[in-house]
Amino acid sequence: MAKADGSALPTRKGERAWSEKDVETVRRTLEEDISELTSELAAAEQQAQALAEGFGDTSDDQAESGSFMVEREYQLGIIENSKEQLLQVQDAMKRLVSGNFGICDSCKQPIGKARLLAYPRATQCVECKRAEEAQV
Repeated sequence: MAKADGSALPTRKGERAWSEKDVETVRRTLEEDISELTSELAAAEQQAQALAEGFGDTSDDQAESGSFMVEREYQLGIIENSKEQLLQVQDAMKRLVSGNFGICDSCKQPIGKARLLAYPRATQCVECKRAEEAQV
């Protein structure tokens, strides 16, 4: 198990070891993402609630009703997307704290420091992610 301080976080061949600064950068990015996504989710839920409350004010106008349904579906999509992203970020933070950060879920090899610095919630190395996307 790798330490969350970076001293034993995995790297790919040719990469420099994780420094305390690198780990702190990832931790800060994840914390900022959690804060931003939590706010985004709360705002989207508030908007959906306001929309639901306002729906009763519409007349029997089918155009208004249709417009409401489109807006409602849009808000629900934002909520679901925000929830999924928030779960991914929280999972990445748990892996960082527990020392299980940086190992590909598929091949069990290091994901790569550069990839994780750019996208800390990554759970697969570039090769495995490409292979997964090619199958879709």
